[in-house]
Amino acid sequence: MNVVKMVVQYIIYGVAMRIRESQNLQKLDTNPTHTQIAKDDMEHPLHLLAGNLARIAVADLGRQYYYLKKGTITINDYTQLAREYLSHPADVDWMNVTIMKWASTHIGSVQNAQNKGFLDKLQKEHHHHIEHTNHSQHKFLENISDQLSELKKFYEKAKEMEEDLEVSESIEKTIEYVKQKFTF
Repeated sequence: MNVVKMVVQYIIYGVAMRIRESQNLQKLDTNPTHTQIAKDDMEHPLHLLAGNLARIAVADLGRQYYYLKKGTITINDYTQLAREYLSHPADVDWMNVTIMKWASTHIGSVQNAQNKGFLDKLQKEHHHHIEHTNHSQHKFLENISDQLSELKKFYEKAKEMEEDLEVSESIEKTIEYVKQKFTF
């Protein structure tokens, strides 16, 4: 069971990496969306900010859901709030105060986010990490495949031995039968 869990985790991680890469390749401008930042590696200079903004949005939506269930707000109010959080950051301002406070205490991260050289280096490291991960996944799956092949051979040999044993028992029964019938 542990092996299956590891295989599934590797597959999910590989798919997530490919989705992120695909989204990054499809972008036409230089500003990442909030979802792209949230999916970036933890070393990305804006990852902490994206995580904080996500926590604020989830907490507020959860709190407002409680009020919706109590009847304090309407479904239209809740839907509008959800749209606000799910919109592109350029189209809303709910996060501006949080961003300004965060930026004032994380000046180095802001500078790194604006530094193309830093981001290019981060992206190269990320691509290297993906290549290494893909190679590791490939080797891991090859190893699992080899182990499954060995297990299949072992199973086939055991089945063959079982068949030989059945034939052997059948021969013994036949000899015993002949002895009984032809006792001299």
